[in-house]
Amino acid sequence: MAATLFLPPASPALAQGDGTITADPPAQGGAAMDLGRQDSGLPIEITSEKLRLDREANTALFEVNVIARQGSMTLKADRLLVEYTTNEEGGYTEVRRLTADGNVVLIQAKPDQPGAKPDIAEGDHAVYELATETIVMTGNVLVAQNDTVVTGDRLTYRLDTGQGLMEGNVNTLLVPKQSQ
Repeated sequence: MAATLFLPPASPALAQGDGTITADPPAQGGAAMDLGRQDSGLPIEITSEKLRLDREANTALFEVNVIARQGSMTLKADRLLVEYTTNEEGGYTEVRRLTADGNVVLIQAKPDQPGAKPDIAEGDHAVYELATETIVMTGNVLVAQNDTVVTGDRLTYRLDTGQGLMEGNVNTLLVPKQSQ
């Protein structure tokens, strides 16, 4: 039997940062990219085969066939740890962080572009900080956008701007459109 949980996002009042990410690669090497915007204020639906709640630690651990959806973004992983805050009465208030491990795949659909391929990022580990609207993916990172493929050690993706920055051992395969 699958476990399903609907989680409201962090309060917009807690958002931090100026919503920008530099287009200039860092000194150690990197590549900037546009991965499409995502509304981090939408609810998050998570399904899995197993769910372990720890009220003292304010965490929920989803395991086996984990799929988390928020708007047009889907995150798949072997494990997903959700950290949340509670009020004085011990009631759930908001999600702070999602940490995904094992076969992590992030799919950003393009609902405003019918027929367009989604952007896909893969890695070993990802952390989604809701307050800053940032996902950091590490470990054998691969990003596929249309026919372009970028690999590296670390991807930082800002949901509010749609901008991404790949760092460390960056390799890019660009495929030009063929003349017709």
